[in-house]
Amino acid sequence: MAKTDPHSKLPAAFSESIDPTISTYLHKKQEAAQMGCSPFAALFCKVDLLSSSVSFSPLPTLLQQKGVKAKDIKEWKHSVQQAFAQVLSGFKTLRLQPPLPAWEEF
Repeated sequence: MAKTDPHSKLPAAFSESIDPTISTYLHKKQEAAQMGCSPFAALFCKVDLLSSSVSFSPLPTLLQQKGVKAKDIKEWKHSVQQAFAQVLSGFKTLRLQPPLPAWEEF
């Protein structure tokens, strides 16, 4: 079994794009944003919601966890991406583009 060695480094931080409508909703509804971020605590991940993307950074405690293996650190980004996809699957957006004559009636 591969164990982490004292020289293990944290994985690199990364960003993922997010639908602007979902981002706006999460900025306005902090409770929803907090619920959406809760799965990342178990992954030792700090989440920063930006205007058009979400930034993910590993927490230093990732390297200090009992039983963490080099494989876990190597696969951290993939695990976070899967969790992010799962969170986003709970949101749906609908873009309506009514024909121009419909707008003229107003």
